[in-house]
Amino acid sequence: MVITKEEQVKTVVGGHRHIVILGAGSSIASCLHNPEENNKYLPSMDNCLDILGLEDKYASEIKKAKSKNLEVVFSQIYSHNPKSDLLSHLEKTLYEYFDNLYLPPTPTIYDYLVLSLRKKDLIATFNWDPFLWQAYERNLRFTDKLPTILFLHGSVAVGICENDKTFGPKGKICLKCKTPFSPTNILYPITKKNYHVDSYIQDQWSILLHGLENPVRVTVFGYSAPKSDIEAISLMKNVYNNSKIREFTQFEMIDIANKEFLTKSWKDFIFSHHYEMHDSFFESSIMKFPRRSGEVFKENILGGRFYEENYPPKFDCLEDMWVWFSRFLEYEK
Repeated sequence: MVITKEEQVKTVVGGHRHIVILGAGSSIASCLHNPEENNKYLPSMDNCLDILGLEDKYASEIKKAKSKNLEVVFSQIYSHNPKSDLLSHLEKTLYEYFDNLYLPPTPTIYDYLVLSLRKKDLIATFNWDPFLWQAYERNLRFTDKLPTILFLHGSVAVGICENDKTFGPKGKICLKCKTPFSPTNILYPITKKNYHVDSYIQDQWSILLHGLENPVRVTVFGYSAPKSDIEAISLMKNVYNNSKIREFTQFEMIDIANKEFLTKSWKDFIFSHHYEMHDSFFESSIMKFPRRSGEVFKENILGGRFYEENYPPKFDCLEDMWVWFSRFLEYEK
């Protein structure tokens, strides 16, 4: 039997959570298809100092760190003087650059991403840029049935209230004490990121780790488990490997990196043959089975049923995109 496109749209089951973890590659890929509104580059950790024009200013620190990687250089400075003016300058410059990035008005990878998942699902990003939040916010004009979004390393798009331990969009005020939200931290020394010290970051991680206890799909997009995130990988692995349903979880990697390298990086998260790799987001399970990725996987694994792929078209405007996705929402009521 085949799970047809029509049947997928009509089949809505609770649970069957899909978790997506984003790294810098997801934002870089988004700008390749749809350039940032002002044609700014999306930097990675390895070229960030170059793109921000900071290589000369930090030449001495780069030499000491024997690396141009932003986090390595930051950690080099932090280890000698956590209150260094160089650190303050680096954080300020970095924050200002990312704070002035904007999605183009046309649909992007991030719009497809937030519309193709549901409230039961989670998107957790390591990225500081505001793209995920911007896509989420503008698609709220269509529906509030969007996935939970988490910022594991903070973001220029959100702020926090230390007094009331709440957070919200940057520029808005805390509803309890009526004071503006403060910017989140976005840089941490790689030797010890101390997620538990920052209450906002701790809460974000708590939600993700709870979700990793029982997913049916986990997708990592543009994130290759770098050595600088040892603590983050350890937190996820400890929860995920103890999951009672790990053998029924499909692990997916979306990345242009070498496939052998990716398989080795994520070997502790892969059970047997339950994994897949794609060079493009548009080939992923998120695009093959929008808003039904969990249902299709369960029917395929437990019911032995084949399936039709239900790729969304390429849209020129958000309004046309919303019309196409509206038929899914009719059955989700």
